[in-house]
Amino acid sequence: MSLNCVQIIGRMGKEPVIRQASNGKRFATFSLATGSKYEKDGKEHDTTQWHEVVVWNEFFVNQTEERGKKGVLVSLEGELSYSDYTDEKGVSHKTVSIAVRRFPHSISFLQATGKKSENDSSENPW
Repeated sequence: MSLNCVQIIGRMGKEPVIRQASNGKRFATFSLATGSKYEKDGKEHDTTQWHEVVVWNEFFVNQTEERGKKGVLVSLEGELSYSDYTDEKGVSHKTVSIAVRRFPHSISFLQATGKKSENDSSENPW
């Protein structure tokens, strides 16, 4: 048995791009930023990690198109996907992305940057 499952929460780094595959199926791509901290020379530093996301499920593509904006907080579950391609100069490249394909994969658009939801409370960050 094996399991390829990624759960991640982060902010969209730019507007999503909606494209159409050669088979006519629409898909969405966007970058997702997550943060972490590390210590160096006795000081705590922040670092940002960027993750490429590809959304294939039509329902989730529609949600991404309607609700996905730069800065929006996104929670998603998908799988790691690896691919190879050769650029116009003949150089081979390997890429990794998080693919949101089908159940039980999911994507939820939480709170946008700078906006407060009705349920938001400064006293309760969760």
